[in-house]
Amino acid sequence: STPANMPMERYMWTGDAADKDWANVNNWSSFTLPTSVNNAIITLGRTTYPELNTSANATAGNLDIQAGAHLYLAPNKGLTASGTTTITDAQALRVLADASGVGSFIDNGTITYGGSGSATVQTFVENNGSVGAYYMHQVGPTVMQTPPGTGVYLSAFDLDVLGTYAYYYQQSSNTWVNIYDPSTVVPTGKGLILSTTDATDYTINMTGTLLTGSVASPALGFGGSNVDLISNPYPSSVDFELLYSAHSSVIGTSYYIWRPALGSYGVYTATIGGDFPKEIKPGQGFFLTSLSSSPVTFQNAYRTHSTGALVKDVVPYLLSLEVTGNTF
Repeated sequence: STPANMPMERYMWTGDAADKDWANVNNWSSFTLPTSVNNAIITLGRTTYPELNTSANATAGNLDIQAGAHLYLAPNKGLTASGTTTITDAQALRVLADASGVGSFIDNGTITYGGSGSATVQTFVENNGSVGAYYMHQVGPTVMQTPPGTGVYLSAFDLDVLGTYAYYYQQSSNTWVNIYDPSTVVPTGKGLILSTTDATDYTINMTGTLLTGSVASPALGFGGSNVDLISNPYPSSVDFELLYSAHSSVIGTSYYIWRPALGSYGVYTATIGGDFPKEIKPGQGFFLTSLSSSPVTFQNAYRTHSTGALVKDVVPYLLSLEVTGNTF
């Protein structure tokens, strides 16, 4: 037999450089940066807490965010934890977004939460229309909340109190259905569209537990328009090439997003490319053609870090519609 694996070395966050920068070696007790074989430990009582904001991607073995501590992942920066991630306090891990893009977190082990432990994932919604105009944003849940225990309540998408419109796509009739009860459950992997009329940018903050492992969307609509709107549930991008390869009997070869300037849908097609990148960002809603009523099951193997703005910010797909119905 062979000896047991050596324990991981502990890298303690000190914050001594006072710049909050994860990538500054002077902020770590080891004076070197954690790697996938090192424990990264963030404890209470520091003058600053880490932000991954200069290095594009970083790694850790076990990631331990202890009581009173927190970690922020800036837009276009990604962290991969290969071991156990421990989140002790509320919103102790935050994946941030702005007009340039969104942060990214991949766990290749397990995630455990303290009694009040939770994470927050942001989605940036850019409104570049005039006041009074309705522009639609394709989005979806980025965490799981308890309750409801699957997905989130519609209230998690509230941008402007009594001024937010939300719709599901009804594939059987190829129409949009207004949803407005804040207690409506939006399932994990479901896509919807949002609108306000105030021409204001918003940041959606969803707080709960991070989605990881096998995550199934609702069953796809089949037998009507054979088109459905789903969303990426992970706090990282999903590689559409891998998603399609595993679901070639369930979905068509492409995903679609509306481009109002051209009056048509932009498309990305597996193995070919197209108008959008292959990486689908966290919280991004996207259309697929359905070949059956089976769900799309997201897997950890499809996850990837990627940079750049959300598709809706790079190539605006804000549907200009005449909106009717109720707000929430």
